[in-house]
Amino acid sequence: MDIVIQLKGFENNSYAIQEEEEKLFCYQLIEQVFVPLRKQIRLDSNIDLVVTMVNTGVRGQRRISFHFNTADVIYFQEKDLYQVITRREGVTGNIYELMNDARFVRMHYTHKEYYDKYRKENSRNQVASNPMRKKKVIRKMRRPNIAEINERINNSVLRFRDAINDYIDTNFEEGAERPGIVGVFTRKNPT
Repeated sequence: MDIVIQLKGFENNSYAIQEEEEKLFCYQLIEQVFVPLRKQIRLDSNIDLVVTMVNTGVRGQRRISFHFNTADVIYFQEKDLYQVITRREGVTGNIYELMNDARFVRMHYTHKEYYDKYRKENSRNQVASNPMRKKKVIRKMRRPNIAEINERINNSVLRFRDAINDYIDTNFEEGAERPGIVGVFTRKNPT
């Protein structure tokens, strides 16, 4: 899916200055909205999206494309997914309370044998089970099927759309010329 955004409110006497302001807006949008939301969606939904932003050929317009990242596809071959949740540096608190917030934890996948080994070690070692000191948790999640993955991608794109609108509302005055979403589009299948 794609989101097309029209960059208004950057008009200037100099096209070079206007282009620099548009680039700055896009960079801030990526850093402040896309990166954190992408991490949270990966943690919540077990889908990893690659987000790209390119010029459309229309002046001041950008196409934001969302593609399913297949880097972790090897883990999707198993019946279940095994998420390794690791506390970020400097974060304190109960890991079980923090593990659903991507601001506090990192996540990657592992194989079933590592999950089994982790469970065995934790059942023997009570000190390692203190949630305030624990650095990582491995949890078993149900692997989504293709239809669920497609639905989660669509829902994630809508979350991105809402986050873009919130970002624009926060950073531009009401009534002034400002960027706006032209539309959300489904890509046509090349076949």
